[in-house]
Amino acid sequence: MARVVSTLGIGLLGIEGYLVSVEAHISPGLPSITLVGLPDTSLREAKERVRAAVSSSGFQLGSQRLTINLSPASMPKTGSSFDLAIAIAMLFAEQRWGNRLLESVCFISELGLDGSLRGIRGVLASVMSAAQQGIKTVVVADENKAEASLVPKIKVLSYSHLTEVINDFGGKCRKIKLSPPQLTPCRNENISLPQRGEMLDVKGQENAKYALEVAAAGGHHMMMMGVPGAGKTMLARCLPSILPPLTRAEALESTALASLAGKTLPPNGLLQERPFESPHHAISLPAMVGGGSGIPQPGAVSIAHNGVLFLDEAPEFSPGVLDSLRQPLEEGKVRISRVKATVEMPASFQLLLAANPCPCGNSLSRLSTCVCTPWARRRYFQRLSGPLRDRIDIQLLIEIPTRIELMKTSAGDSSSIVRERVCQARERAEKRLKDFGLKSNSQLSGRQIRQIGKFSQSALEIGEQAFEKGRVSLRGRDRILRLARTIADLEGRDNVQKEDVFRALGLRDNGGSDGGL
Repeated sequence: MARVVSTLGIGLLGIEGYLVSVEAHISPGLPSITLVGLPDTSLREAKERVRAAVSSSGFQLGSQRLTINLSPASMPKTGSSFDLAIAIAMLFAEQRWGNRLLESVCFISELGLDGSLRGIRGVLASVMSAAQQGIKTVVVADENKAEASLVPKIKVLSYSHLTEVINDFGGKCRKIKLSPPQLTPCRNENISLPQRGEMLDVKGQENAKYALEVAAAGGHHMMMMGVPGAGKTMLARCLPSILPPLTRAEALESTALASLAGKTLPPNGLLQERPFESPHHAISLPAMVGGGSGIPQPGAVSIAHNGVLFLDEAPEFSPGVLDSLRQPLEEGKVRISRVKATVEMPASFQLLLAANPCPCGNSLSRLSTCVCTPWARRRYFQRLSGPLRDRIDIQLLIEIPTRIELMKTSAGDSSSIVRERVCQARERAEKRLKDFGLKSNSQLSGRQIRQIGKFSQSALEIGEQAFEKGRVSLRGRDRILRLARTIADLEGRDNVQKEDVFRALGLRDNGGSDGGL
């Protein structure tokens, strides 16, 4: 006599998920297990993992014909997170146990061959999606309990072995004597959080530190050019230390992306600091924007969401990789299209570039002689296309500090003091932008910045003169106005004066004082 038992799992497209009904159909026939419903290779292997896990729990599957359907069948499914849902559906169908509780619970875990429940990547995104679909209870591995518990108003049940799940949901099996749990390396444990910089450690570089403060206050992108050893990387690592702390919503979103990418999370499962992603210059295009076979995975631009993407030695990156940043810089998200699915992932980050002035790095040095030809220098910077550079608000020349600057006993304000000023400036901006659904001045369009920016007529004229003289593009003109608005916020002023626009031009014109106007 045929029998069907259904359980629930979660399929992910990026960080968005959808409910998957795992249906187990048992019927007379030759013993076999068939898995249908558009599974990928790792998911097709689930039937062998499940068979071994069930055997280790004291049962034998496959005495009859078993068909497992993952519905909706038109949506692609990937990964090992369906193992537990498949095992429960198969066991309850074959053993003819009651299945009243199974229809309202979502099972999200991988199974080991010994029947142990193992943690998976992206469990936070899965549980968040389950909550959005109206699910009230989820079952996860003990390893994922802290991460899954971050989602409010949902009951999280965690277990270490399949037999515990079976007994708690109405099945009958003998208890298995469990050995001490060994955590599965579902994340790359070699990945560690980068060391945050401290503004007090930076000697000299007053203009650069001010530019960094403006960038943090307005969410502006920034590029630093200077000779090797001038302090570009040290300055870059100071930026996370002066950014405002993550809000609860931002922390959940960033944690979900980090979990999906396999990053190591804190013991409580929630990221407390803004991400700081610094990929190697040999990074591929899929690794930067996301991709891979099957369902696309998040790339560096999504892992850096709500934080900083730092590209050291930017001209050494592939031109295609650099130009791929243009869409996320404008829209704050990235779309990845594949034959099976199109995935949209958040990618709202601050871009921070560091570059030498030439391949040898000495064209602006007062200590060494440059050996590069004019053509080599030109080709070096052609990797940074004009459209990409035009999207970077602050473009600064970093010079090596003088001996007098290095001998100064006072190094300026600490990161905590600077962060306080940044937070105050952001609060002013958020009050002004709340009706537009925006968070920072860098997100304002040209029409919006003129509508609510509170510019004096003389301040607007400075921007128009810079455009008429060919110093900036139309996009660059609007970005100068955004910078000026942030500078006024840091000064605690509601209105933007022409002095603010002059300073904004200086920050965009490699350290010039007034852009020559």
